Amino acid sequence: MNILLLHGYGLDRSGSNVFIKNLARNLCDQGHNVHLFCQASLEEAQNECNSYYEYNSKNKVKFFVEDNSFQCSGNLYIHKADISILLVYNMDKYNGFEKVTTYTQASKEELETYFVKNASLVRKICMRYQIDIVLANHILGMPEVARRATHLTGVPFVINPHGSSIEYSIRGNDHFKSLCRESFIRAKAIVVGSEEMKRRIEDIWGTKFNKKFIQINMGVNTSLFNANDKITELQVTDREFLEKRYSKEFFDEFYEQQKSVSAEKLNAAMTKNRDHFLQNKSDKDYTEKVNANKASKKIVYAGKMIVGKGVHNLIFAVAQAKNIELMLAGEGTFRPCLELLVRALQYTDYNLFKTIVTNGPYFDGKPKKVMASLERYLNQVEFTKLSEMAQQNNLIERVKFLGFLTHEQLVSLYKVCHYLFLPSEVKEAYPLCLIEAAACGLLPLATDTGGNKEFLNRLSANLFKDEKSLVIASESNEVVGSIHSKIETIKDVNFSAAEMSEYVHKNYDVKNITKQYLNEFSKLVYGDNDERANFKQASCL
Repeated sequence: MNILLLHGYGLDRSGSNVFIKNLARNLCDQGHNVHLFCQASLEEAQNECNSYYEYNSKNKVKFFVEDNSFQCSGNLYIHKADISILLVYNMDKYNGFEKVTTYTQASKEELETYFVKNASLVRKICMRYQIDIVLANHILGMPEVARRATHLTGVPFVINPHGSSIEYSIRGNDHFKSLCRESFIRAKAIVVGSEEMKRRIEDIWGTKFNKKFIQINMGVNTSLFNANDKITELQVTDREFLEKRYSKEFFDEFYEQQKSVSAEKLNAAMTKNRDHFLQNKSDKDYTEKVNANKASKKIVYAGKMIVGKGVHNLIFAVAQAKNIELMLAGEGTFRPCLELLVRALQYTDYNLFKTIVTNGPYFDGKPKKVMASLERYLNQVEFTKLSEMAQQNNLIERVKFLGFLTHEQLVSLYKVCHYLFLPSEVKEAYPLCLIEAAACGLLPLATDTGGNKEFLNRLSANLFKDEKSLVIASESNEVVGSIHSKIETIKDVNFSAAEMSEYVHKNYDVKNITKQYLNEFSKLVYGDNDERANFKQASCL
């Protein structure tokens, strides 16, 4: 088959990016010609495709690179459109665009320009390469592009929804609800990766699209994420020290500059340095941090450093725990505040602590709002008492910020750790980091938001005879205390890392998931339904 995958972003740094890259590679491995329409840079695309095309504003090829080293049963082509504005669900750092803005902040003219420019090139690709089927990633963005591009070609398209577009852009926005509804009507199928995603779609659009649902688990690369070869420490490579990156000393200095300022001045400093804080690199001393102070148990968090991920709750829980180290892998705009919170606890700096807790999301580019979980917890435990525990446990040396890690670096980190904790306050749709950690033999723990509970309950039922719970209630007034309790009690749980890894390999391996996608694609392309059977002739018009 000639398959076109639509993805509005790059191929690294997020779960949806990595998933679409893995899916493209595995579709190609199974002998199909895959066209990946995305915004990946040439650097990202290296070793990921046979050919890389960049187009100009008139959809003419302005840049072409062929990679003869790429070996696959099929062919994989990457196509990058020339767009001046990039529309996103949640603000982040993106290079190479005149403007980056959220869907909710974009003007009608900007939205229309974005859809028209992308759809015109997708239509051209469909015609030139005789595309058999299109898979559009997310719900808002590429599905609308697919709807416009395939309207006259007759090529069927499938939608693969993710949670970020629903939670950050669609929910509460009638215009986008209507826009996405039109895409759902036109789509031949909607592939959902969990029951949680079904519920979210039903919550907004009701049950009218349920007959289009096809449930296929999200897949992870189990050839990379596996429980083999446990190690005791990370190996230092020369590459880690070639560039100027963050270190503990950088944030020690940042604390000295910001510890006595007002909320407005702190926010001004955060805003001014927001792009700088998104380094997309590992800290220069991250291997030293991981290998030092060998505690009996190492807990890892892997993901974005944004306020909704709840990392602050995890830090406060660890402040009370003895002989525990917390490894924080990831980058994001809220990292500086998390660094400051650790120092506020270590140095009994109540004023700084109060400034952050009472404003919270304000320092992450959002409206001012109290960080309710921390405020509730401090109603039970006095700040001075918590600070004393943090000092006794030497919190500043036991909470290790590592920066952004590649998947290869992350696998090595997993192999020296014992548990992964995902303390999300926002609803996770597809918690890939939990699945990847389980594949590596780490016991995954999480709050019960969204898809976290669904995956961990499945894992518990298959892993433990007495179905030990791996989740805690995120809505609890004692969420910090509950995380701390889980950290303390989970140390006594016996489990087989090999059995857990085998379970993930059987149910979530991207190669097996790809076969399920291909089976559904084949039904849609070659099925008996007259509407589907005639599309190949229409696609050549």
